[in-house]
Amino acid sequence: MRARRRATRKREQLILWGGIGGAVLFLVGVVVFIALNRQSGALTQYEAGKPGAGALAPEFSLPAVGGGTFSLSDYRGQKNVLLFFQEGVG
Repeated sequence: MRARRRATRKREQLILWGGIGGAVLFLVGVVVFIALNRQSGALTQYEAGKPGAGALAPEFSLPAVGGGTFSLSDYRGQKNVLLFFQEGVG
């Protein structure tokens, strides 16, 4: 009976240390990924139109989902998040 308890306890310790090791390895990977992307500037580059952080986005107008037209200039000076999607895909 004692041997069985010892074996169970040893197995639980291995699982615990394996989980801790996996979590540490994951966090190290995230830190390395962020460091490499910051070095290359990948997190701060803006290729499409190159407006850059804090710069004004170019003006555009699109048909709105509920009818009418959506124009970016109507929301100038406010914080905006744009979500583009296409119906019928998939």
